[in-house]
Amino acid sequence: MSELLDLQIARSKITRYVHDADEALMHESRQAQDCMDCEATLDLGISALEWLERCEVGVNEAIAEGLFEMTPELEVAIETLHAGWMRPCQFAAKWIARCQENGYDIRNLAKFMDCCERAQDWIDRNAQYKQSRAAREERFAQEAW
Repeated sequence: MSELLDLQIARSKITRYVHDADEALMHESRQAQDCMDCEATLDLGISALEWLERCEVGVNEAIAEGLFEMTPELEVAIETLHAGWMRPCQFAAKWIARCQENGYDIRNLAKFMDCCERAQDWIDRNAQYKQSRAAREERFAQEAW
């Protein structure tokens, strides 16, 4: 009888051990999947910015070749795309931090951070350009010709 009780206790302890280990494994698996999802999202962002930059090069080359002129609509479209690209960056930063806190390395982190810097630099330079242009236009409008 005692042997059967010992067997039942052992079975209960092993069942609990397996269950707890499975929970830890599932938790670790979810964390790893979250990190892989984060990397995939960063890859999307990297690719999107590279396409936008390629587009800008093409537009600038076409303008230089005299194929067409920059229009206000095109300017706004490019500005909107840059601003849109930046919107998920705060969310991405939190996601990256969570993955790193869990001990994961983000394989494409350096490239994504470089994209963040390039996009922000473009936004800053564009804002300066627009302020400079507005100041010139205002000064010329005030000149007595």
